[in-house]
Amino acid sequence: MSNPPIFIVGSPRSGTALLRDLLRSHPRITFPGESHFIPLFYKAYGDPGSEQQAVDLARRLLALRWVRRWKLDLEPDSFRDCRSFRAVITRLYEAWTAKEGKARWGDKTPQHAFHIIDILSVYPDAKFIHLIRDGRDVAESLRRVYIGPKSIYGAAKRWQKYVDAIDSVRGKLGSERLLDVRFEDLVAEPEQQVARVLSYLGEEYVPLDNREFHSSAKTRYLGLASYHASLAKPISKSKIGVFRAVFGERQIRIFESVAGEQLSKHGYPLDTDAGAKISLGEWIKFAAQDYLVRYIRKFFSFGGLQQLGRDLKQSKQSILRKLRW
Repeated sequence: MSNPPIFIVGSPRSGTALLRDLLRSHPRITFPGESHFIPLFYKAYGDPGSEQQAVDLARRLLALRWVRRWKLDLEPDSFRDCRSFRAVITRLYEAWTAKEGKARWGDKTPQHAFHIIDILSVYPDAKFIHLIRDGRDVAESLRRVYIGPKSIYGAAKRWQKYVDAIDSVRGKLGSERLLDVRFEDLVAEPEQQVARVLSYLGEEYVPLDNREFHSSAKTRYLGLASYHASLAKPISKSKIGVFRAVFGERQIRIFESVAGEQLSKHGYPLDTDAGAKISLGEWIKFAAQDYLVRYIRKFFSFGGLQQLGRDLKQSKQSILRKLRW
């Protein structure tokens, strides 16, 4: 491909949406909403071996709520000639680029951090961008939204898993296919960092001045604009180190005891000597925060009941389709 696809990965609440919006304001680059389906469908279905399998695969993809939000003018029959999973996915994204009047597409799905090797099986020429942010600030952000763990321990484990997943494939990708971008650098010097990213992608730099940063992601999850409210504001360094004003010394110590190695490895100095031993009472509290309070908040959030019904219905349909396939 003359325009290799771009995949932005990283722990949720690390600024991946900000980087996506900065890049899709470029005259050649566009990103639809998060996909979530590329590695999952690749492992489940692989390459279609006939016209009918190509049409069936396209029908399943076009029926996904993630894809329906892209509002593409596509029918399953338009995929009849596809004989590879890559061809099916490419046609889907090229329909999006045509709709946007752009030349190159990207995908911003943080969870793809765990499926980089699978994505490489489909797109060996893909370019990956890892957006990394101080995990303690990620934990502070997570506590304010309905997604993700709510305890300091759960947030530390989650951030650690994302960082480890990307570090585990770093050697296979090399600097030609994986670029690290620090959130702290991006908000401190957006012009320089975007120029660096565009150079890595082989794209011409276009100044950021007077651009409009749009985020259709504001209402993508349970209809809550608060998830991406900061995207409507000027880029600011105010969120750097904000965890120190929110978490107590004990909470910071627990986070650093879990993920201190990853923090230090990626240039984030520790505030404590770590080594915290979690008491039984704390374990109970963390479990309640992560497995009770979290889901109660999510369930009763705006649109939560309707979303739960849709998710259950889609899960049932997905299982039945796989059995029929």
